Amino acid sequence: MIEPITDMDFVALSIPAFLEANLEWVLAGVIVVVGLLGFGLSDVLRFSASRVWAISGVSFDESIRRRVLWITPLAILGVVIVSQLQHPVDEQDAIYQTTKFCLFATATLLVITTIILACTNLPKEIENRVIYTIVTKPTTRLEIVLGKILGFVRVSAAILVIMGLFSLGYLKLRSMKLERDIRQRLAAGAIEQTNRRTLEHYVNEGLLTARSVEHAQSLQFFAELPDPASDKRWMTGGNSEQSVMIPFDVTDADLTPPGEPNAAPGAAGLIVLARLDYRKSTAPPTETAPATRPFIPSPLRAATQPWRSPDAMAQDPTVQVDIVDAHGEVMLPAEQVNGGHPALLEAPNTTVQFPIDPGALGKISASTPAQLKRFYVRLTGLGNGLEYGIVPDSVRLIIPPTRPDVPPRILRSAANPNDPTQLLPMSFQGRFGTSGQQLRGRKDGRGAVAVYHYDNLPVKAGNDGRVPMEARIAIERGGDEDMSDDAATRLTVQTRNSKTGQLGSAIPLTPESRRLAFFTVPAQETEGGSFDLVIRCQSDGQWITLGDQSFGVVARQGSFAVNLLKSMLILWLMSVLVITISIFCSTFVSWPIAIVLTLVILLGRWGVMQLQDSLTSGIGHEVVNTWFPGSSPPVARTISTSVETLTRALNGLAKVLPDVERFPATDDIDQGLLIPWVRLLEALSVIGSFALPTAVLAFILLKYKEVAP
Repeated sequence: MIEPITDMDFVALSIPAFLEANLEWVLAGVIVVVGLLGFGLSDVLRFSASRVWAISGVSFDESIRRRVLWITPLAILGVVIVSQLQHPVDEQDAIYQTTKFCLFATATLLVITTIILACTNLPKEIENRVIYTIVTKPTTRLEIVLGKILGFVRVSAAILVIMGLFSLGYLKLRSMKLERDIRQRLAAGAIEQTNRRTLEHYVNEGLLTARSVEHAQSLQFFAELPDPASDKRWMTGGNSEQSVMIPFDVTDADLTPPGEPNAAPGAAGLIVLARLDYRKSTAPPTETAPATRPFIPSPLRAATQPWRSPDAMAQDPTVQVDIVDAHGEVMLPAEQVNGGHPALLEAPNTTVQFPIDPGALGKISASTPAQLKRFYVRLTGLGNGLEYGIVPDSVRLIIPPTRPDVPPRILRSAANPNDPTQLLPMSFQGRFGTSGQQLRGRKDGRGAVAVYHYDNLPVKAGNDGRVPMEARIAIERGGDEDMSDDAATRLTVQTRNSKTGQLGSAIPLTPESRRLAFFTVPAQETEGGSFDLVIRCQSDGQWITLGDQSFGVVARQGSFAVNLLKSMLILWLMSVLVITISIFCSTFVSWPIAIVLTLVILLGRWGVMQLQDSLTSGIGHEVVNTWFPGSSPPVARTISTSVETLTRALNGLAKVLPDVERFPATDDIDQGLLIPWVRLLEALSVIGSFALPTAVLAFILLKYKEVAP
């Protein structure tokens, strides 16, 4: 009979938080210290760097004699053919794609070559007895392992030098040709007006770029540009065009009914109290009625007013409340908040209440009594043709008592952790599309605005006294408006300095969907590094979709050659990891199995991360309910706890396997961005936490392996 795993078994299997957070470094330190001082102290004392270099030279010369470098012309030919067959969006995209092809070919060639060389070398030397001539000399097993690793690292460096020089030269030749074509098109005027500014930027700055882009700290959507002298903020109503999220931090004690300390959290329910203003919008109503919960009049309202059609009620100043998490996901069912209905604002500056059912509050209760739980109250105005105003601290939570002689508990929104006397700011959002938040266009420019806020940004102006910026947005077209007028989406961009409050002049933009657009602003408008970027869409019947990184400030320009060198260094560090794992595997299995095992170790952590959503707590119950329904309680508990244990073991194993995602050789350079030096440090951390202890393990295995009579 199988004994079920108990909760005490999970306690025994649990790892202290500090060790779990630094498990890979703790294991690496133990392996290196114990391996070198406990098992290989004699080899360490006899260590000779000259012998390691000599052994590496033998491995390097043998690899060159096997003509491994002859594979590089095939990779180069493949890059040239593929780059000529590509279908880029524009000249800049052609360079980005060619850069990606060059680095992909280099990485593929490097990994395949080093795995085959390192996995086959030691087993074949043992098989043909070549290693006899080495181990019979005054050479230690530690020197053999390090020498072979160094030798193959030298081979990978030679491959990278060849591919790096080719990539740099080919990209420069290709960019020169494309820039010449752009100049000819500009001189001939054979371009669309919407593309002229972008093409002029390509000519002035070049196609081989390496820039550092800084993004805003926040993005907010308003019905109008906020007045710095007023705390009131306005949002557009109708069709969920805009909404506002107010953060709350509560504990179980906060949700407990006043005067009933032993009652369950939320036993008496909760009331959201909101004071809102509204006014007629100067913008035309949205094309469709609200697709969310319809307004259902209360019995009193229905008795005192005649019946109205749903279209007429869609014009009423109604407000909807949702309880959501930080990602905007609804936490409570709609029918448990005010019965599933919005509330009516009887007059401007009116307070409305949204009762929440007691049974629903368990989902926003904290896991421990004293732990803060963060959730958000989201307010959405549903009335077409209306705008809704709100000021800070106008939304509060009321915890009603169970006895009439006890006053209710009132909870304010979350305090700023940096300044507890201040509240966290509200977050105003636009309507969510497939790739971000949408901003509706209006020809007269008096519609809704999106505001990017930059704080203490190190702004550097160019030689012309202007700060370069860039934008990448998505565009959606709709409505019945005539799109024959170039079908161009017209935006205006303005800056507002946070210190002076000065609003800069409007800069026109005509971007294309999902393509980079470039513009500059005067340096004095961004003085101090704290400013807002105000975006308006001036095309009727169009929406622009914005994300947190849709607009950026070019903070610094760098050298593309240096950027390419960083990318090659990251690939070289990855080859060190691959070679070390290959040598380790080849010390105890045959070379075909060593190749497969090397790939499993390299991709193991990545594979577990792809299953991360499934490998969570509770998967045991899910397996029982899905695959073993109707099982007896003891059997179900055994299966559930066993699956949970295996899941924890798999997650724990993944933490000590190498993280290949820390070698992002193409993530930045194929977008023209500077590769930060921290990327190299991340790659070096994998070498220190995994490659180094793996080399020590390979030495220990080889030390006690019989390789010669």
